[in-house]
Amino acid sequence: RSQKEDALHFRVTKSSEVSEIEKELGVEIEELEKQKNELEDKLKKVNTLLTSARTRLRNAKEEKDQFEDASNEIILHLKTKEDEMLRAIASYTTEAKVVDTWVNFLEHTWIFKTSLTKRNEEQINAELERYGDYFVNLVVNLLSSYKVRNTSRRR
Repeated sequence: RSQKEDALHFRVTKSSEVSEIEKELGVEIEELEKQKNELEDKLKKVNTLLTSARTRLRNAKEEKDQFEDASNEIILHLKTKEDEMLRAIASYTTEAKVVDTWVNFLEHTWIFKTSLTKRNEEQINAELERYGDYFVNLVVNLLSSYKVRNTSRRR
């Protein structure tokens, strides 16, 4: 009987200890479940933020790629325009040189023509003066000889 009582007492004691351990473990499990739920909530938030950050990164990369493509197109367009302008400048420079040469030719031709005309006019004026003198002398001689002839006929 004493053993039975000891066994019952041991059983009650052990049962109390186990109940106490169960309570403690229940509280600990409850606390851990609470922490697990909090961590799962945090993990969901972190996953949501991570997904959002990845989406923003992908969008930023796409935007960067689009910007670089557009920028490259603009640079290519500007390079093409620059090449066209350089060709136009070279063409206009050549054209300007041709026009300058032509203007110089025309100026020299004008100067030559003007000096030639002036020289011809001076020559013509000199010859007119000289032949004018001959003509006057001829007319005077003719009139004198006519007068002499007329006077001799009248007599």
